[in-house]
Amino acid sequence: MAIKKHDFVEIEYIGALKGENEVFDTTKEDVAKEHDLYREGASYAPLVVCVGEQFLIKGLDDFLIGKEIGKEYTADILPEQGFGRKDAKLLQMIPAGKFRQSEVQPFPGLQVNIDGAIGMIKTVSGGRVMVDFNHPLAGRELSYTFTALSIVDDEKRKVDAYLKHLGLDNIDVSVDGGVVTIRMLRKIDDAIEKEFIERIKGIIPSLREIKFVEEKGGQEKEGERDAHSPEHGKGQSNAGHEGHGHEGHQH
Repeated sequence: MAIKKHDFVEIEYIGALKGENEVFDTTKEDVAKEHDLYREGASYAPLVVCVGEQFLIKGLDDFLIGKEIGKEYTADILPEQGFGRKDAKLLQMIPAGKFRQSEVQPFPGLQVNIDGAIGMIKTVSGGRVMVDFNHPLAGRELSYTFTALSIVDDEKRKVDAYLKHLGLDNIDVSVDGGVVTIRMLRKIDDAIEKEFIERIKGIIPSLREIKFVEEKGGQEKEGERDAHSPEHGKGQSNAGHEGHGHEGHQH
């Protein structure tokens, strides 16, 4: 069976720098341990992705289309289809005093957070620190070895995967007869809710209805609103960000 756009597929993969034996990401625990990538508490298991929805970097996402279930493939990814080319504008000189104010001793290789931006210190010289805010894999050609294990048909697994893609883990979701109930501790913005419903119904057309239930102290609040209520969907959404998980996912 060939994979199509908007199929939900369970995959396992190993991501490495092309032409090198340096693995930077994997869904396999034994490979993570072999290459000193293992992190206690991290999840190592096949990943459910929706093809064409940028759950993965573009090059790998595009490569999945037309491939067969159960076969192993190798996808070579150019920087433009991976984590982008190096951008010289993202190399910045920062006064060393800024680090001292935060009681940080700068040294090459240290990962730092500067005003919300994550970067890597490249050099320290003459009271100035050069920080690279490019993605660590920017400019690198990548090679992914992967196998699509199965097409996912279960509606709940699809919804769970989509929520995880949006960074919403451990959300209480139930699906019954095409009706999805999502229980959350606090209400989300109406416009974001509307866009979420439109996007997820667009890729899972078998869903008939999606309801958000706000819970308080473990109890459903009175007056829970159906996602199809005409009161929903006012305003513009700020949603649409891409989800992340393993290093090889879209960032």
